[in-house]
Amino acid sequence: MQSGETNLSRLSLGKNKISRADFQELIEGIRRHRKSIKELYLHECGLEKDMIEMVLWTLMEKNPEQMISLDLSTDAQDIAINPNLVAKIIHTFRRLEILRMRGYDLLNLKYDFGLENSRLRELDISGSKLSTDTVARLCKWIQMTSFRTIEALHLVNCGLNGGYVYELLCSISRSGNRQMHLNLAENPVMKEVMHLPKLYSAIMQGEGPSSISFAGIEWDDSTLREFIDCLRDNQTITHLIFSDIKLREKEEISEDTVRMLTSFFERNMVIRELELNYKKSKLSRSPFNSSGTKSSFTNAVVRALYGLRHNSSLQYLDISGLNIGDAGALSLSRALKTNRVLQSIIIDDNSITIEGYRYLVKVIQESATQVIDMPIPRNDLRFQLRYLAYRVEELVISQNEAQFFLIHTVSGEKKRAKTHELEMIVQERKSCELALKSIHGVIGSLMIAIRKNTRHFIEQRNRDMEFQLQAQTAAQELSTAQVRLQGRANSVDSFKLSTMGGRTDSGSRRGSLASSSTSSSVRGSRNNSGSYSHQQPSSHHPLVRGSTILNYDFYARSMSPPPSSNGYTSPSMNHVYLPRSKSETVGGKPHSFGSQLPPTPGEYYRPDFSDNSPLSPPLASAYSTSHVDDPGFIEDFGCVDDLGYVDGFELGPEPSYFQKPNASKADLDSIWDEDRVVDHLSRSLYLSSDARE
Repeated sequence: MQSGETNLSRLSLGKNKISRADFQELIEGIRRHRKSIKELYLHECGLEKDMIEMVLWTLMEKNPEQMISLDLSTDAQDIAINPNLVAKIIHTFRRLEILRMRGYDLLNLKYDFGLENSRLRELDISGSKLSTDTVARLCKWIQMTSFRTIEALHLVNCGLNGGYVYELLCSISRSGNRQMHLNLAENPVMKEVMHLPKLYSAIMQGEGPSSISFAGIEWDDSTLREFIDCLRDNQTITHLIFSDIKLREKEEISEDTVRMLTSFFERNMVIRELELNYKKSKLSRSPFNSSGTKSSFTNAVVRALYGLRHNSSLQYLDISGLNIGDAGALSLSRALKTNRVLQSIIIDDNSITIEGYRYLVKVIQESATQVIDMPIPRNDLRFQLRYLAYRVEELVISQNEAQFFLIHTVSGEKKRAKTHELEMIVQERKSCELALKSIHGVIGSLMIAIRKNTRHFIEQRNRDMEFQLQAQTAAQELSTAQVRLQGRANSVDSFKLSTMGGRTDSGSRRGSLASSSTSSSVRGSRNNSGSYSHQQPSSHHPLVRGSTILNYDFYARSMSPPPSSNGYTSPSMNHVYLPRSKSETVGGKPHSFGSQLPPTPGEYYRPDFSDNSPLSPPLASAYSTSHVDDPGFIEDFGCVDDLGYVDGFELGPEPSYFQKPNASKADLDSIWDEDRVVDHLSRSLYLSSDARE
């Protein structure tokens, strides 16, 4: 580091005793180092007050904006750092995310820690002796905006009683940052019983974060039972650390507490991760004793594990170090026969023999295929290897002694008893030798079963992800198709509604035409040919409507400009088409045409009625003419696939069926029977394909 040739940015020397000479070399290296140190871990290195302050001053001088993580925790007590230096920590290290200062009492009122301006994700101020004022100060910060970035807050061994814990839990609930982890380990929470009712109520009502630690707390039987009862109904905590439980001297777990713990395993449907182990206060065991010492809490856990058989939320369980033995392994295997959610189990350091692991291998291979994580029980394996080797030697010595006794025994009764004892010793020795040879294989089979389940789990997860992607793609395609169809349907419906409005007005006028003379409806005479049959639509005809202005705006937009007096001028071509007689049509069909486009009769027959006439269209006062296309090309020239056509008939606005007084015979032949066209159109629109003529 002093050479400046390294690119070191992270330095971790935790739990290494550093002398003053080595410390001076470290400080000089940090100063001369080319790059700034972003992460520095010097926890439990035996640093004294002046050394701690020297580290802080050096880091503040060397690009403090680069510092992200700093750990200077110590196990020593009553180290009072310079208050001015403490006040600069948060202000100077602006990008600091992880700060671990255990053992410095930074929440003391003499320090202006400045947490309200922090951007910390993890804060460890364990060892601070909190009082009513400091707890109030901490709760005030918890409700500030800067606390929302906190992911873990460690308050280990801070002298918190039940009342202080209650205030902290309620403050965290009000802050909204409930996805953080709160470490309350080694606090005398249950010492002052007058605060327990409020604490129990807060836990039962779900106050506090979703992850919390009550490790290393001393309990008695009654407080433990009530606390477990509150946890049973809690709907907030998803990660619970209940490690290193301490019971008062000669305190035994009652049957009621065992039943409550069993009910907690069975009824709580929120907790996904549970740590119920012994880490710091592991039970002692000797290689000369396979079972070791079992506490009353261990026996309670062994009996309560059966409650996991109906649990539907717990996915991670750590029961390492409890010394549950083969009885605990058997109880766990029985629970796994019906449990389908427990995926990760930490079961090492429990004095489980080869028989206990055989129980687990069988159930994981046959039933508990959801178990995908179980670390190799190395401690149990080492312990069993030592114990079995010692036991074999011990049994060999006992066997030799029994054989020597048989040789020198004369009495028949004693000889028979010694013979039976020798047989038992030989049988046990063979069993231990077989277990010594087979234990590696059993542990290997357990790991193979776990890896197999893991592989199946990954394959199933990949299939599910692929299926979800396919479902999302199909849903997107379906949504796109629905949008397109909806847009097309809206266009068709709008066009049909406009046509229906015009047809309704035509139908009402046809009713008037049927009840009056022909000469009163049009100017001039109209030849009633035998080829036209006038039929009045019935009252239930689909084209007969009560309203005559169904689509008033569309009617106004669809009106054509006044036609030329000499003929129709196509809007797309500069040609004038004159009407032809019936003899000029192709094949004798009145509506078949050759190379010339068909005439439009509506352009030659202008309605010449007054505005007050009952046959006047909606916009007769604004427009003096309307147009209509000749429907005679329904069968010959229809484009049925185009939007706006039904059986080749163009849906247009309200036509005018009127002729000029000087109309010729050819002009009269080009006028169609209204009722027949209306009937044909209604069948095309409203009847099924097989019901149409």
